[in-house]
Amino acid sequence: MNRPEIFFFLETETFPVTPEHPLWQKPLPRKRVPAADGAAAAATATVGDYFRALEAFCREEGAALLGLLHRRAAAAEVPLEAIRIFLSRHGAFYHPARLVTCGGGSAKEWVANVAFSEEARRMLAHETEILERLHKQTGLSFLPAVCGCFAIEPPTGPPCSLWVGEWFSGFGEFHLHRPDPGAEPRPVLWDEGGNLIELQPQAVGAIYREVGRILTLYLNLESFEEIALWHHAAGDFVVRPGAERLEVRLITVRDYRPLFAGAAARAGLEEMLPRLLVFFLALSLHTRLDRLDGTGDFALAPPESIFATREGVLQALAVKEEGFPWAEAFAGFLASCTEEDLRDLCGDIVARRYVPGSPERRLLEAGLAAHAAALRRAARQG
Repeated sequence: MNRPEIFFFLETETFPVTPEHPLWQKPLPRKRVPAADGAAAAATATVGDYFRALEAFCREEGAALLGLLHRRAAAAEVPLEAIRIFLSRHGAFYHPARLVTCGGGSAKEWVANVAFSEEARRMLAHETEILERLHKQTGLSFLPAVCGCFAIEPPTGPPCSLWVGEWFSGFGEFHLHRPDPGAEPRPVLWDEGGNLIELQPQAVGAIYREVGRILTLYLNLESFEEIALWHHAAGDFVVRPGAERLEVRLITVRDYRPLFAGAAARAGLEEMLPRLLVFFLALSLHTRLDRLDGTGDFALAPPESIFATREGVLQALAVKEEGFPWAEAFAGFLASCTEEDLRDLCGDIVARRYVPGSPERRLLEAGLAAHAAALRRAARQG
């Protein structure tokens, strides 16, 4: 088999990147880590190290894998002639690359999630196990399908790990944006080209509804394991607008763990409904948190997101009923809670989940009364 040609690109430039490029020796940039999670060790790899590591992967064990994926996607025995490697995004721990496999007149997109620090490499291996497990257990398609975790010893720079998986083509990040000083933050969408797209209220509601639905679909009602450590500020949820409906995907799963440590497996109705209430209230709080434009100050999404989150949770519970009307039972249980109940429960969740003095905690504590009032209004809607 002929070795595919490999080219390096920045997403913002049309010409290939070479070692003479002014960014080649620059350290890889990183997004700020959400304060509640602490700080990660600084990455020491350069942009050139990043490209060389991916080249080493593609030249060695990755070429056969990418060739297989390319042929499967093209549904024909097409050759793998070239691989274009795009430096795509920079997360708190990972640096995703967009890989474009070319051959036989077709081009297909994949993602390689790259981790350099020891902490990030451990996280990547853990995340790979979670993604493979959730795909196998649920059969849902809101997470990227992944192909193993690979350790790479590049010719330059530190060792790294990566997994290759599905690239969600046409999806972009959404974040809170303040159009003018003093204006209320509102969600907007950034497309793959980095262009800001205004969202209509109906689209905003659909995004938060889908986020709530996706996270509830992955909630295990027996073990009460949930997707944890996700953040809007990190761009974990991505959106693709469409003529008839928009689509939402979750690009990473840092952890999947029980909501209640040491709790018994699936219990009776008296235990299940309070558990679902805590899950929903924690979700209603955390889904409102974001950084302005993804990297700025922390801000809260408008209270309308709570109504959409409730709808998404109920839609998912209706799918998971398995002989019992969980959606109807939970809607009734939520409606029975007083505003004071909701405020106290939310206050306890904030105190337990967010670091004292952190900007997220201060922001949520300042808005607890308004949040509980919105929850009560949402609970009483049909």
